[in-house]
Amino acid sequence: MVRGMFRKTPKYESGVEAEELLAALSKEWRNLDLGAVRWPCSQARFDALVQSINNGVGGRESKDDQVKQAAVRFRRMKELVTARNDLIERLLFDSQEDIIPTFSHRTGVDFFIHGERFDQKVSKSVGAEFRQQFGDGWRAEAIESPEKLAKSLYENQDSDRFGDEPRLLVVDVDEAAFEAAAIRGAVSRAAVGDPMTVPFRYTHPGGSPKQYTTKCIVVLLTAERQD
Repeated sequence: MVRGMFRKTPKYESGVEAEELLAALSKEWRNLDLGAVRWPCSQARFDALVQSINNGVGGRESKDDQVKQAAVRFRRMKELVTARNDLIERLLFDSQEDIIPTFSHRTGVDFFIHGERFDQKVSKSVGAEFRQQFGDGWRAEAIESPEKLAKSLYENQDSDRFGDEPRLLVVDVDEAAFEAAAIRGAVSRAAVGDPMTVPFRYTHPGGSPKQYTTKCIVVLLTAERQD
């Protein structure tokens, strides 16, 4: 009954419309010749990006154009990511009878799985720490051992956003996964009905390392399908 009610909500409708919207936004990106579909920089580093353009070669008009394109790419990336996240939420809901979503967007909880709350977090990469730990084999390690990736992301999260709550981690392995077919494949491969147990250690500022254990589901987005 609850699942049937959810299918009548604007949140579910957004997920239904997201696949078509994602395709349209991707086409517009290509038509605008914005280059690779990826962030020009992180949100916190936009000021630094503008400063680097100002310090670079070229005239003022050329620099204006570079900043304009970066701003357009940044805004459109946020559109693409929102549509992708809506699609993922809808596909996850449709994939498992045990998933009960919240009826609207709520901070800290997006799904109840087997009665346990999960917060959906999206990471635009596996993280520099994971790449450094596994070197050239980091991509294969992420795909073959998602529990190691989850542990790394928990252990290297920002202190001001720390959390040990159960999470549904959506990780953009290739930082360019916006094709609906690849997203469908990623969701179908994820062990949504069987969350993994993730032990991790975290050092809070000014404190000693502390041991945590949580539940986690990992959805790995890649630039190509892995059927």
